[in-house]
Amino acid sequence: MLFADSDFEGEYLPFGNGDRPSNDRASPGTSLQRDGAAVQGESVHEAQTNDHFDPLPTGDGGGRGERGHSVHRRAVRGRGSRGRRNRASSSVGSLDAVSRRGGSGRGTRQRALRGRARRRGRGSRGDLDINRAGNSDDNGGWVYLRNEEVYQDWIKHFNELVGYLGGKDLTSASPLEFLSLFLTDDFWNLITNETNRYAHQFLNSQQLKPNSRFHNWHDVSVSEMKAFLALHLCMGLVEKAEIEDYWAEFWPTYTPGFGKVMSRNRFKIILSFLHFANNSEYVGRGQPGHDRLFKVRPVIDLIIPRFSAVYGPLKELSLDEMTIAFKGKSTLKQYNPKKPDKYGYKVFVLSEASSGYVLQWSMYTGQNADADADLGATHLIVRQLMAQHTGKGHEVYMDSYYTSPAIANELDPMMTS
Repeated sequence: MLFADSDFEGEYLPFGNGDRPSNDRASPGTSLQRDGAAVQGESVHEAQTNDHFDPLPTGDGGGRGERGHSVHRRAVRGRGSRGRRNRASSSVGSLDAVSRRGGSGRGTRQRALRGRARRRGRGSRGDLDINRAGNSDDNGGWVYLRNEEVYQDWIKHFNELVGYLGGKDLTSASPLEFLSLFLTDDFWNLITNETNRYAHQFLNSQQLKPNSRFHNWHDVSVSEMKAFLALHLCMGLVEKAEIEDYWAEFWPTYTPGFGKVMSRNRFKIILSFLHFANNSEYVGRGQPGHDRLFKVRPVIDLIIPRFSAVYGPLKELSLDEMTIAFKGKSTLKQYNPKKPDKYGYKVFVLSEASSGYVLQWSMYTGQNADADADLGATHLIVRQLMAQHTGKGHEVYMDSYYTSPAIANELDPMMTS
């Protein structure tokens, strides 16, 4: 598309008379013969604002133009179907000009011919494509906009709140208070209740050995669950080979903080029963409603919506995929040799384009049996991630893997471009 503002005289002047070499300049009312085309002395801006001016002329344009020539400059030169007809006379005229400048030798003429052949050969395919795309009779639905007001009408109006949306003052908030914006009381109650539920299910269905540490089980509380996950975070800061090493009293690697928070046996028994979902609600593989993320689905449904609830993004959004590095045993693990992290979980992410703040998130779990064959999997991914952000005037940027005419037609009526 070409966006032209007829009121701005400097819009198309980079290749005007002032920027041409001295031997290429033409005074008003004269023409300069070059490559079989006459460059008129009038300014390019005057030609651009002419009502009868077509910025992309029809025809093959000679098919021999120099790479990088502006479409506007080519239009002013008047290249069209006459390019091939004028080519022979142009070559003769150029040789005559060379001879008049004193280049009377055979080598001078040969260098002139070779230079002209190289200039004609470069970019011939690109010129053909540009002229074909600019055919005003068959432009494939593209519209040349001369008036900026028409272009402004195409921009979606965006008037949503941007930034922090919560009611709590965070001016002097601690890191723990920021974390509580995403890990709410519902999250802590969920994992505490499900851990206790699974412990009772296991103990009632199993006959324990006399020396099993599970005999010492008692229900975990919310505060104790917070301490348990805090120790997990600390283990990421202080890496050791085995869990038992964090409670070992070997003086070179002694970390007394772990023992002060929780005993080793209590930590390991909570780790054995840690759960996020009710096993009695599990749907087997191959049955309708089966979810490969069943074990963590309740946590995903609690945390991911909080990202959009506490922060309003800017107008520009970005949709792409990412890899969560992981080399352990998992049927969901993917391998991509072209990625920096070749092994891991593949995740589709909708984020704010400028900051990368995550707004929506979906993990790839394999082929979706419920997918619509007419739309495709990527169409459904875009629809799922954009569900909460349509109708607000957002612009979403994504690569060709996700774009299609179908998704564009679906998002446009919902004030999303």
